[in-house]
Amino acid sequence: RVLSSSSGLSPCPSSRADTAAMAHRVLTVQNHILAGHASVSGGVEMRCTAGSEDADFAARVKEMAAWMSSDRYKHTTRPYKVEDVVKLQGTMPLHFTGAKVSDKLYKMMRDHQAKGTCSHTFGALDPVQVVQMAKYLTSVYVSGWQSSSTASTSNEPGPDVADYPYDTVPNKVDQLFRAQLFHDRKQYEDRRRMTPEQRAKTTPVDYF
Repeated sequence: RVLSSSSGLSPCPSSRADTAAMAHRVLTVQNHILAGHASVSGGVEMRCTAGSEDADFAARVKEMAAWMSSDRYKHTTRPYKVEDVVKLQGTMPLHFTGAKVSDKLYKMMRDHQAKGTCSHTFGALDPVQVVQMAKYLTSVYVSGWQSSSTASTSNEPGPDVADYPYDTVPNKVDQLFRAQLFHDRKQYEDRRRMTPEQRAKTTPVDYF
């Protein structure tokens, strides 16, 4: 029931408790979003456009140069300068959440390479599978032939000849990633409702 301020009525104690619980839930989700999980596609960052414009551009060029020369990209040949990239970003550069998972995978593969070990993996077809696999695996892949048989965006099953629509595998990855994000948010909220003692006894699942 919704009560207006002019109705002369006040919500009962249980309603106030429900409102407080909802406010706490919203605050938890808000804090999680601000921590870097804005959305699947990423977020934006407001940049200064006032007197410090040149200083901000220089700082962004320095940051981009460090990224381009990092271990992962230092052998990539680029026919353009760092400044050419930064000046096309505008004042609100995009940040993609999926890129963080990509960085994590690269570091994990490098670590396995150095140790002579491997990451045991299986192919996931749906959100239920990828969520259950997260508890036991360090990596999950999306198979092209599986997508061709069960997840083609044309709903037409086919053989393993990659004749499915070009967005079939990206759409499947997007679906699975959204499931990972959802269960990560759910777990984060659940753990914030626990006491420190309960959290110490409960090992969190790395859904990414």
